[in-house]
This record gives sequence, C-alpha cells and structure tokens, in this order.
Amino acid sequence: MLLLLAKNFCAKIVVMFEEATEIFDNVRGKPRSIEERKRLSIDLATLMLRESSRIMTSSERTIQQQLARLMRDPIGKAFTTMLTDGCFRSSSYKRVADQMIYLLHQLGVPQYLDLMKRLQLFAFK
Repeated sequence: MLLLLAKNFCAKIVVMFEEATEIFDNVRGKPRSIEERKRLSIDLATLMLRESSRIMTSSERTIQQQLARLMRDPIGKAFTTMLTDGCFRSSSYKRVADQMIYLLHQLGVPQYLDLMKRLQLFAFK
C-alpha cells in the first residue's frame, strides 16, 4: 500500500515537472507577444498553485483557512493590526496586557479565530 502511494506521488511530481518544462521550452529563446506571455505565465502559476495545494500539510491548510477567515473579518483585521502595532513593540508585559484588554473591550473577540482561541481571549478579557 505504501509503495503504491509513493509511486502515485512520484508520478504526479513527474507530470508536474514535465508540464512546467514544456511551458519553459515553449518560451525559451522565442519572441512572444505580451498576450502570449501573460497566458503562459498564468498557465505556469496555475500549475504551481495546483501542486502547492496538493502537497499542503493539514497544519498548513489550517493556517491558510484561518488567514482566509481573517481576510473576511474587518473587525478581526483591525484587532490584529492594532494588536501587532500596539502590543508587540512594547517590552512591558503589563502594557501588552492592558492594550490587549483595551482592544478586546473596544472591538470584541475576533470571529476569524477558532473556537478555542476565541474562548482564551474571552477569558483573558
């Protein structure tokens, strides 16, 4: 079973490299219009994105999902920006705690965080 999975993984990598090599070979040393360059760049970027999504670990996927939720949460973005800007420049733990409590009272607990992190921040407040 493990050998079959390894062979399948290697086969997919070989196909991806062959597709990328074909794109590079099609442009190497040949004049291309701007439109052709755009299309080939998009093709290569699509190939790279597909491969990076395929090999993503579960922890990487979790982080990516949290970042996607952050992008859809305007209050969460404001909270995170203000927290980073105001708290992590200080070397005083008391200042950091006070700023964090202030932000939690002003903005609330960010909704983009997972349940456990929201509960932790709610308890901190």
